[in-house]
Amino acid sequence: MNIKDMFSLDKLVLASVLLWIYRVFLCIAIIGGAISGLGLIFNGEFLNGLLTIIIGIPVGVLFVRIWVEIIYLIVAIHEKLREIRDILKNSDCVKSE
Repeated sequence: MNIKDMFSLDKLVLASVLLWIYRVFLCIAIIGGAISGLGLIFNGEFLNGLLTIIIGIPVGVLFVRIWVEIIYLIVAIHEKLREIRDILKNSDCVKSE
Protein backbone atom coordinates (compact mmCIF):
# COMPACT_ATOMS: atom_id res chain seq x y z
CA MET A 1 0.00 0.00 0.00
CA ASN A 2 1.45 3.33 -1.00
CA ILE A 3 0.59 6.96 -0.28
CA LYS A 4 -1.68 7.22 -3.33
CA ASP A 5 -3.82 4.35 -2.00
CA MET A 6 -4.14 6.08 1.37
CA PHE A 7 -5.61 9.26 -0.12
CA SER A 8 -7.60 7.93 -3.08
CA LEU A 9 -9.93 5.49 -1.25
CA ASP A 10 -9.41 2.93 -4.01
CA LYS A 11 -8.07 0.39 -1.54
CA LEU A 12 -9.54 -0.27 1.88
CA VAL A 13 -7.14 0.09 4.80
CA LEU A 14 -9.31 -2.00 7.12
CA ALA A 15 -8.37 -5.24 5.39
CA SER A 16 -4.73 -4.81 6.35
CA VAL A 17 -5.46 -3.60 9.89
CA LEU A 18 -8.13 -6.17 10.77
CA LEU A 19 -5.69 -8.74 12.16
CA TRP A 20 -4.36 -6.25 14.70
CA ILE A 21 -7.89 -5.22 15.68
CA TYR A 22 -8.68 -8.91 16.25
CA ARG A 23 -5.61 -9.42 18.42
CA VAL A 24 -6.36 -6.36 20.58
CA PHE A 25 -9.99 -7.31 21.18
CA LEU A 26 -8.98 -10.93 21.80
CA CYS A 27 -6.61 -9.80 24.55
CA ILE A 28 -9.32 -7.56 26.01
CA ALA A 29 -11.79 -10.47 26.06
CA ILE A 30 -9.33 -12.83 27.73
CA ILE A 31 -8.02 -10.34 30.29
CA GLY A 32 -11.50 -8.98 31.02
CA GLY A 33 -12.93 -12.46 31.54
CA ALA A 34 -10.04 -13.45 33.80
CA ILE A 35 -10.29 -10.29 35.91
CA SER A 36 -14.06 -10.68 36.18
CA GLY A 37 -13.78 -14.33 37.19
CA LEU A 38 -11.03 -13.69 39.71
CA GLY A 39 -13.01 -10.78 41.14
CA LEU A 40 -15.97 -13.05 41.71
CA ILE A 41 -13.75 -15.72 43.27
CA PHE A 42 -12.19 -13.22 45.69
CA ASN A 43 -15.65 -11.90 46.61
CA GLY A 44 -16.58 -15.34 47.87
CA GLU A 45 -18.56 -16.50 44.84
CA PHE A 46 -16.19 -19.28 43.87
CA LEU A 47 -18.54 -21.21 41.59
CA ASN A 48 -19.68 -18.11 39.68
CA GLY A 49 -16.08 -16.98 39.26
CA LEU A 50 -14.99 -20.39 38.07
CA LEU A 51 -17.87 -20.56 35.58
CA THR A 52 -17.00 -17.08 34.35
CA ILE A 53 -13.44 -18.16 33.68
CA ILE A 54 -14.35 -21.54 32.16
CA ILE A 55 -17.36 -20.42 30.09
CA GLY A 56 -17.12 -16.64 29.86
CA ILE A 57 -13.67 -16.39 28.33
CA PRO A 58 -14.36 -18.83 25.45
CA VAL A 59 -17.73 -17.19 24.76
CA GLY A 60 -16.05 -13.77 24.70
CA VAL A 61 -13.36 -15.04 22.34
CA LEU A 62 -16.05 -16.57 20.11
CA PHE A 63 -17.99 -13.30 19.95
CA VAL A 64 -14.82 -11.38 19.07
CA ARG A 65 -14.04 -13.90 16.33
CA ILE A 66 -17.57 -13.69 14.88
CA TRP A 67 -17.48 -9.86 14.98
CA VAL A 68 -14.15 -9.74 13.14
CA GLU A 69 -15.27 -12.31 10.57
CA ILE A 70 -18.42 -10.28 9.83
CA ILE A 71 -16.31 -7.17 9.29
CA TYR A 72 -13.90 -9.16 7.11
CA LEU A 73 -16.83 -10.54 5.11
CA ILE A 74 -18.15 -7.03 4.47
CA VAL A 75 -14.69 -5.89 3.34
CA ALA A 76 -14.29 -8.94 1.08
CA ILE A 77 -17.71 -8.37 -0.50
CA HIS A 78 -16.79 -4.74 -1.11
CA GLU A 79 -13.53 -5.69 -2.81
CA LYS A 80 -15.23 -8.31 -5.00
CA LEU A 81 -17.90 -5.81 -6.02
CA ARG A 82 -15.15 -3.37 -7.04
CA GLU A 83 -13.54 -6.11 -9.15
CA ILE A 84 -16.87 -6.90 -10.81
CA ARG A 85 -17.44 -3.21 -11.49
CA ASP A 86 -14.00 -2.89 -13.08
CA ILE A 87 -14.56 -5.97 -15.24
CA LEU A 88 -17.94 -4.72 -16.38
CA LYS A 89 -16.55 -1.27 -17.04
CA ASN A 90 -13.88 -2.72 -19.34
CA SER A 91 -16.13 -5.19 -21.15
CA ASP A 92 -18.38 -4.53 -24.14
CA CYS A 93 -21.48 -6.21 -22.69
CA VAL A 94 -22.59 -3.20 -20.68
CA LYS A 95 -23.27 0.21 -22.16
CA SER A 96 -21.65 3.04 -20.26
CA GLU A 97 -23.65 6.16 -19.73
